[in-house]
Amino acid sequence: MKQHITIEDLMGLTTDQRDNLNNLWLPQKYDLAAGVLCKNAETNEFDIFEFVVGAVQLTEHRSGYHMTLWNLAHIASRLAEQEAAEEEEEMEADDAEEGEEDFDFDFEYCRPDSYSKEDCLPLLNMGQMIALLKKCGYGNGNFYLDIQEDNHYGVGREIVEYQSYGNDHEGAELCDVLWSAVKELL
Repeated sequence: MKQHITIEDLMGLTTDQRDNLNNLWLPQKYDLAAGVLCKNAETNEFDIFEFVVGAVQLTEHRSGYHMTLWNLAHIASRLAEQEAAEEEEEMEADDAEEGEEDFDFDFEYCRPDSYSKEDCLPLLNMGQMIALLKKCGYGNGNFYLDIQEDNHYGVGREIVEYQSYGNDHEGAELCDVLWSAVKELL
């Protein structure tokens, strides 16, 4: 069963829909997100990375607030690096007598450790999509979600609309049905 929308789902949104989704999203620790990284400014190439939000940092500026999302993998690697650095300091005293080492570094771009919220979009799970639909008053309080055992899913605003909803989503993933409602909302 599909649990989250995918990067391909996000790429199907218009620019306005992406902006609306970004504005409605309040990032939380452990959210799954997609961050954009400029790969080549001359050719306007971008890479999109999937990451888990490890921390959210809010900083105040004159013009307002800026939100930075930290990659959970980066936070874990920093902790491991700190432990390794402590061990290395102990070993450096012994290695200093033997001479210096040469280090090679690959200058290709690396995945960023942090992203600006404006450069990210959430890879929503089903619970987040339902919460978003309810938060935005999807159907003005007549929002319903119908799940049956035989892969028949329905999401809509009124019972009358459900009757005309038909079996458009028969055999579809519940995540995809919710995503189509969220796209309509955006």
